[in-house]
Amino acid sequence: MSRKLFEAVNKVAEELDLIYAPDSASWDLMRSLAKVLERQERERCAVICDKMGLPEAAAKIRGE
Repeated sequence: MSRKLFEAVNKVAEELDLIYAPDSASWDLMRSLAKVLERQERERCAVICDKMGLPEAAAKIRGE
């Protein structure tokens, strides 16, 4: 896990009064954050492909 993601998970866990440990709530939170970050990164890459004139690559990245 990247340092940035680790820090984000810790911050949210603290705000929700969770102890950052491998309890089910913490793992669910980490999985949810990872999905959000994955979607954001995929879209960022797809936008770059669109700007480079590669619409087919952008569509594949987006899963279209």
